[in-house]
Amino acid sequence: MGTSAQPRPAPGYVQPTAPPWSVLALLPRPFWPWLKNYFAYAASELPLAASETATLSTQISTDAWFVMLACTMVMLDTNNTTLIASRPCTVQIYDTSAGMNLFSQAIHADEFFGDAGAPGYMAFPYIWKPGGTIQTTLVSLDTVNGRNVRLTYHGFKANPNLREDAYPT
Repeated sequence: MGTSAQPRPAPGYVQPTAPPWSVLALLPRPFWPWLKNYFAYAASELPLAASETATLSTQISTDAWFVMLACTMVMLDTNNTTLIASRPCTVQIYDTSAGMNLFSQAIHADEFFGDAGAPGYMAFPYIWKPGGTIQTTLVSLDTVNGRNVRLTYHGFKANPNLREDAYPT
């Protein structure tokens, strides 16, 4: 029996190289070979007073880019004994190095932050430049009670000076 001929690619066609894991397909190609390590940045407002507006600044280290994949918020009473399930506050996140907000306007915290049991995964990774700042503004909607607020930004550091293929597996 004869073999069927496979169509030949057009001249100059290069087969795209798939990224080693799926989240990398969402990142610029130069990030693919860089060494990546899980990392989390944390911020706290202890307490966020009733009706207060507080801005938390979280400095990104200068040694690597930070790719944010998920965010968590834990809100407790000021005695740290009662977990607040529906968190009464709004949030706006500002990237100081890019000069832009992540949202068109402040949104309710529950729309963005998950909790320790179910992190709030982002629809698309957000990339923070080395040395940048995550500036988070919280506005308490509770007019009576203060709350202790702890935020964590989960993701990984991507270091352009270290390549993953330089390390044996």
